[in-house]
Amino acid sequence: MSDEIQFMDEDEDIDDITEQHENWKVLIVDDEKEIHMVTTHVLKEFHFKDRGIDFFHAYSGEEAKEVLKENQDIALIFLDVVMETDDAGFKLIEWVRNFLENKFIRIVLRTGQPGLAPEKEVILNYDIDDYRAKTELTAVRLFTTTVASLRAYAIMMDQEENRRTLEALVKTSWSIGSSRTADNFLKGLMPQISSFMSLGENSFLSEVERVGDKNVLKAVMGTGRFKKITGDVAEYLTSHEHEIVDKALFDGHHVFEDQVVVGVVLHSDPQNSRLLFIESHEKIKSLDLSVLKIFLSSLDSAYDNIKLSYEVEIAHIDQINMQKSLLDRLNNVISIRSKETAGHVRRVAECSVLLAKYYGCSKDYIEIFKTASPMHDIGKIGVPDSILLKPGKLTLQERAIINTHAQLGRDMFEGDESALIKMIRDVAGTHHERWDGKGYPDGLKGEDIPLAGRITSICDVFDALLSERPYKEALPLDYVVDILKKGRGSHFDPNLLDLFMDHLDEMSEIFRTYK
Repeated sequence: MSDEIQFMDEDEDIDDITEQHENWKVLIVDDEKEIHMVTTHVLKEFHFKDRGIDFFHAYSGEEAKEVLKENQDIALIFLDVVMETDDAGFKLIEWVRNFLENKFIRIVLRTGQPGLAPEKEVILNYDIDDYRAKTELTAVRLFTTTVASLRAYAIMMDQEENRRTLEALVKTSWSIGSSRTADNFLKGLMPQISSFMSLGENSFLSEVERVGDKNVLKAVMGTGRFKKITGDVAEYLTSHEHEIVDKALFDGHHVFEDQVVVGVVLHSDPQNSRLLFIESHEKIKSLDLSVLKIFLSSLDSAYDNIKLSYEVEIAHIDQINMQKSLLDRLNNVISIRSKETAGHVRRVAECSVLLAKYYGCSKDYIEIFKTASPMHDIGKIGVPDSILLKPGKLTLQERAIINTHAQLGRDMFEGDESALIKMIRDVAGTHHERWDGKGYPDGLKGEDIPLAGRITSICDVFDALLSERPYKEALPLDYVVDILKKGRGSHFDPNLLDLFMDHLDEMSEIFRTYK
């Protein structure tokens, strides 16, 4: 196995080096010391997103396992195929994906004997980013491969952070909504917000009282320099903070700046009006800001629902209504990002509910389905705009990322076993499963796929094919019908598809109505 990496004379441009405390972790797994030396030499000046590289070295698959056990945040592995055994590299890939359950780490296979495993077969059968003969890896090729792999890793890690943030928001919404009194509702605000974003060093929640020509902010709770204040918090604000607070109270609206958020909570109820002041350690991330806006804007209606529920003891109805409102707001985030999404969501929901009625589903099932069906693409909130809104054809890597939206959508609603949330999980997580078991994310087959997912799958594909997208033209109805029929018994539940075709005119009318 003494094939040498040939680094030919090629021009390459590398960004200016910037000091950064936290570097990318890259593991080189190869039984040839020369490969380690050459790789580290070529990439020693490498920087991407103002971060350099910390190299880790292993000379066999078993050594690599020990390194990976101790460093779960390694971003990229350069992996030899043939080491202590002819398939040592392949076995390590399976160990990383299945035993460690690490789907984030990027893997680039390098081999001195490409004939042992054809490239097409390897790319299809293993979750890797690239497969190269060692003789192909010039200095520039190694540089571009490293950039592409680290970029994919960064996108996936951002996506995971987004998923956790949104998951926390969903759990927070249910928790806030379960409060039975105004006092508990208000006391829960800051702890709940802190579950999906850092409150920063200095934050407070205060009652608002107008005295003469000024606002008195009586402290309810605080952090940092506001932690021990029991009187008027306004006395401890800087002049700039005063301006922000006064603007929020005068306008009756939330104010968002780079590192400061002022939320006017319950301004519709003068006796319970509160002001929430949040100072972040650093510039607030765009996703945190979007989530916080949704959260704050829902508090007034949530509080009103809680009071009504408490007074007339119809808690179940009120909580369901609040959940629907919050779910609509989550869907609106996607609609804002993608112009075609809002109409698509509405049409798929209408068609799905109609198909459920003709299938003979109960009134209770259909009522829940009305709320759950529009959430089928909620996981796309975690897909980067650069991929979701790309006008051209997606690369295999980009397609893999966008395909994670089904799993993301399901994960967002884990932990709650109410009928509505369970159905949302079914719709979001299984609408890309196939009747023959070749779908994703779980490869479910036949009636193992929940009914809600099977119904939504047909309506989703029907609408997508009829619709124009940045990357494709709309298809004519007769062509769409042919495609659906060809998917009978393979892509779609045959009985449901037959029922859909029996009512094709009504389904087509829904598309025209909400186009």
